[in-house]
Amino acid sequence: MAADTHTDTSQSYTVVLRGEAFQLSHSQIYFDSPNYLTTCFSSGFAESRNRTLRLDRSPALFAIIVDYLSGYTVLPISPRAIPPTMTEATALDNLLADARFYDLQGLQDLIFSTKRCVGDLTWMGLANETVSLRDVLAHELPHGVVERDDGSVVSTDGLPVLVSARDMLATCVPSSMSRVMT
Repeated sequence: MAADTHTDTSQSYTVVLRGEAFQLSHSQIYFDSPNYLTTCFSSGFAESRNRTLRLDRSPALFAIIVDYLSGYTVLPISPRAIPPTMTEATALDNLLADARFYDLQGLQDLIFSTKRCVGDLTWMGLANETVSLRDVLAHELPHGVVERDDGSVVSTDGLPVLVSARDMLATCVPSSMSRVMT
């Protein structure tokens, strides 16, 4: 009887991108699941039977994704990891596109929370930093960003930090209502 790919952690998977092969373990495939890789390798698709997936995506960017799937810190992108045809900003944008392609929600959130704003926003009185609302709510702010007692999020130099939110259900309660509710 064949082993179930959800429970057999000894399985090895191969992802081939433009001729370059990457070997991934069960834990790497399921690191940020559900995702494109778990769908391909745990379904009735041919990829699940032969445990090989062939795609026409950037192998250089996938190498960064493999590090992410291994639990390593991948941002900021190392200058050595940036493909020679890309700038750092382009590589980050393309890594986000690949995170979307592979449906890696955790990597998408990580990129959004660490991606700096383009241009200098200090003239508007804002820090050149954005953080994810999920990180704010979890009290997991990046270095250089702090939460004040009043709940505002600022850089260490006191400038307000932009907070981004994607795919979250939120309810807004006016501050006057919150006093009544507590």
